[in-house]
Parts: sequence; C-alpha cells; structure tokens
Amino acid sequence: MGSTTTDQDLIARMKQRALHLKARQRATNTIAYEIRRSRKTFVAVMAVIGAIVVDGAFVAVERALIGDFGVWRGTFAVFVFGGIFGGLLGHFLLSTAPGRRRLASREARLALKYGADLSAGRRWLEFYFEDEDISPYIPEILHSIENEHRFDSVRAALEAVKQWHYQLDNARSRARALEVFREAAGQTKVVTVASVDAEGRPSARVMNFVTSDQDDLWYLTTAPDSPKVAELDRGGIALVTAQTRSGATISSNQLQLNRSDRRFLSVAQLYRDQVPGYVEHMSDDERQHELVYELRLYSAKIETWTERNVLVFSEPDESPPS
Repeated sequence: MGSTTTDQDLIARMKQRALHLKARQRATNTIAYEIRRSRKTFVAVMAVIGAIVVDGAFVAVERALIGDFGVWRGTFAVFVFGGIFGGLLGHFLLSTAPGRRRLASREARLALKYGADLSAGRRWLEFYFEDEDISPYIPEILHSIENEHRFDSVRAALEAVKQWHYQLDNARSRARALEVFREAAGQTKVVTVASVDAEGRPSARVMNFVTSDQDDLWYLTTAPDSPKVAELDRGGIALVTAQTRSGATISSNQLQLNRSDRRFLSVAQLYRDQVPGYVEHMSDDERQHELVYELRLYSAKIETWTERNVLVFSEPDESPPS
C-alpha cells in the first residue's frame, strides 16, 4: 500500500486499541463468569448442607421412634427433598441484603484483580483523528484497509465508512444507547452535580436523584437554606452519576436545570421507590419545604467497561417532549 508514515502510525495505534479492548472484554467476561460460578457454588453448598441436615434429622427421629427397624426407608427421598430445600434457601439468602453484599464484595475483588485490563481498555474508548472521535468507525476502517485493501489512507477509509454509517438506519444504535442509559440510571441514584458560585469558583455536590416516566427528565431536591440553591438556580451545571457495579456512568453538560413549582410530596413516592429511606429520614417540616428541581437532559454520554454511547434526546433550542 502507498500509505504514509502517519497513516501507518495511526493503523498501528488502532490495532493496539483493538488489543486493549479485547483484553478488557475478556476481563469483563471473566468477572461475569466468576460471579455466576460463585452463585452456583453457594447454592450447591447450601443444597448439600440442606440434604445432610434434613436427612440426618429424619434418621435421628426415626431411630428415636422405632429404633433400627426401617431406618433407611425413605432416606433417599428425604435426602433429595433436603437438597431442594437447601438450594432454594441458598437462592433466597443471595437475594437478601447480606447476600447481595457478599456478591458485591466478590465483584469488587475481581474488579481490583483485573483492574489493569479494565482501566487500560477504558483509556482507549475514545480515539481522536483531526479533533474527531472516530472510535465507532475503527473496526470498519481496519477491515477496509487491512483485509479488503480498498484504501491506502485512513482519511479515505474514514470518509467511506462515515458515508456507509450515514446511510444505515441508526435506530438500532439509538435503541442500544437507550437500553444502556436506562440500565445505568436504574442501578444508581447518586449523581455529582458540578456548578460555579457567584465568584466563578467551581463547586461540586453529591446528590440523590430520581427518574421519571420520561427518560430525559430527572428530579433533584434540596433544602431551601442550602448554599447550593443559588448555584442551582443560576444554571450552567454538569453532572456525572456514581459508577455502577458494571462500570457504567452517565455524564452530561448538555442539560437544563429549573426550580419546579412541584411540592416535594408530588415526587415523594418516586423517592420511596427508588431511594429507600430518603423520605423516611425527613421530618414533616422538611418534606413541606424541600425544593424540587427538574433536570432536563438534552444529551448524555453513557460509558461502561466495554462500550461508550452518546444518546441525544433533543436540541437545546427544541421544546422538550411532553
């Protein structure tokens, strides 16, 4: 090929990116596999314990009542019943708060173990060429240059791939972005809100939020005497959600935040459902005077361990959907 040194360097970096992302995907798959194996192992151990305990109790009772006669009659059936009972108990225990904490702790240890691959892969999610992030097009660029030999420059391959992407129906990619967005928003209700004070100094606050029946509309609340009120009323904020167990975050600086005419009681049920304990720890007076803010997202970036999506809801000058 007649590619330039610059093109060759770009292609080499693209290949390096592909290797890092593959390592990241393997690490993610390994973590998911280990978590599934931990669940199955725990349930299996509980099944064995349940079988032994129930069968042992059956044998002990039968010996006490009728001695040695017929002591093994029905033992196998009782053993199987005990195993089923133990397995169901294991599933139940994993669904409790201690069980979820046990799995979360296991997942955190695995994330630490494979942290190098996960972090290195995340660094390569974005790939800039002439101030443009071309990461969505890299697989097709490499394929058209390395396998099909259709182009001898990254620029020519990029233009062809972008044209191909433009001609495709993007409904599928938007559906995927919306799916990841909803999943991430459902797994965390903690967001860091960044703003500036009256003197232009940056400020950040960790807040709870709740989602509504509109994907692009969230609610935040704060006390009326909070120093953050003036900054929230001023607007010009950015946000990023807390990272979920799957490594997902939602971030945006394309949004609008307005103080709502709603009373807190109108969104209290959303907080009860999505942030357990939030409403219960407020006094009646706090519930009466709590300020409600409507947060309208125009677009959002959703990043996980393995993918990056940008979801556009509307343009800032468009009327939000009703």
